[in-house]
Amino acid sequence: MAKRNNTTILIYGKTDSAELQQGIRKTEEELKIQIGTETGGVKHLMYRQYDLYFIDIDRNEDWQEKTCFIPDPHHRLVLIGNSMKEYREAFRYHCYDFLYRRETDAELKRILQRYFREIREVIPVRINGRKTEIPVTCIKAVEAERNRICLITGRGCLYRRGTLKKLAADYGLMRRFVRINRSQLIAVSEVETVKGSTVWMKDGSRYYISRRFLSAAKSRLMNGQDVL
Repeated sequence: MAKRNNTTILIYGKTDSAELQQGIRKTEEELKIQIGTETGGVKHLMYRQYDLYFIDIDRNEDWQEKTCFIPDPHHRLVLIGNSMKEYREAFRYHCYDFLYRRETDAELKRILQRYFREIREVIPVRINGRKTEIPVTCIKAVEAERNRICLITGRGCLYRRGTLKKLAADYGLMRRFVRINRSQLIAVSEVETVKGSTVWMKDGSRYYISRRFLSAAKSRLMNGQDVL
């Protein structure tokens, strides 16, 4: 796997930036982290792309207004807030995570450990003859097509040779995916709702669970969590 030189983190808003930075520096990845801060207008967010955004949201603020300038369509956005309402809003709109101000140390450690674990989970593929690595978290479904595998992402399909069984075993996919038939896996985190044997994904696409896998798949999807 290619080595990652550093991770860039933006801290934005009115939260105690010094305290948050100190918590970040306590992690085992501190030598690979670069931290930026911003308290000005949201337009400043569009000038640089970060790996992880910590955005402070006041109770009466519109967080969507603050986040619409983030340039990376696959950004990881962590909202910082005080209330359960803000927590629900964060996950309703598919933010990466939520950080309670009063539980900074423990929650921050959990979020960063999750992030660094996930960026190490990649699957190598070839695009136009060049080898690259696709983060597992960017894959919404995996399908077997004869002697090759299709990795379905938000930007289309990527292919690699092999079998679904071997791919799932080699890259531990069953921690994040659930099998819905003999030839398809779908990402648990990308599921919006399940009705009967029909699965609606967050991007509006639909999948169907075969009778053989219906009971186990629905049980896992109703739980709605990766097995980490």
